[in-house]
Amino acid sequence: MSDASQGDGWWFASDGKWYPPEEESSSLPLAIADALIAVSPPAFQPPPAFQPMPPPIAAPQMSYTNGPAPVVIAGASNGMAVAALVLGILTFFCLGTVGAVLALIFGIIGLAKAKETGVGRGMSIAGITLGAIGCVATAILLFILLLGASTTTTPRGLGSLAKIAPVEQISPLQNLGAHAIIN
Repeated sequence: MSDASQGDGWWFASDGKWYPPEEESSSLPLAIADALIAVSPPAFQPPPAFQPMPPPIAAPQMSYTNGPAPVVIAGASNGMAVAALVLGILTFFCLGTVGAVLALIFGIIGLAKAKETGVGRGMSIAGITLGAIGCVATAILLFILLLGASTTTTPRGLGSLAKIAPVEQISPLQNLGAHAIIN
């Protein structure tokens, strides 16, 4: 213990005295020293001085010696593939079976053309798919209609004509308008 530092390793205690390094562990228990360190406020540090932003990093310049530029044909398209897709979509709205068959034909031609040019393969496949779905839907509808027509009969056959009666001969329960059909 001394009022002045005696050399390297000496430490200054809160009682205002300097203690040698070997006495440091014996004078204060470590738990108390750790508690004092944890409670003591952090030393004031001034904010860092203002530093300007570094200049932006320039993008590397493209060199024209990397090889030939890729060949891109502006506006390259496969007209058959586009036609197949449009007809396939219109099959379900207004064209029906005719649109489905045309979508199949144009889709197959467009797929062959897409193998040569590399453009329009997806549209061709979509047109073929929609055309096939349209053909299958038409076949199912025709089967249902023919099945329904063969099981439905009228009492006098398919070609019988009904008689038309004047309004006076119709009962009040059959009031359908000016004329009614009588068997």
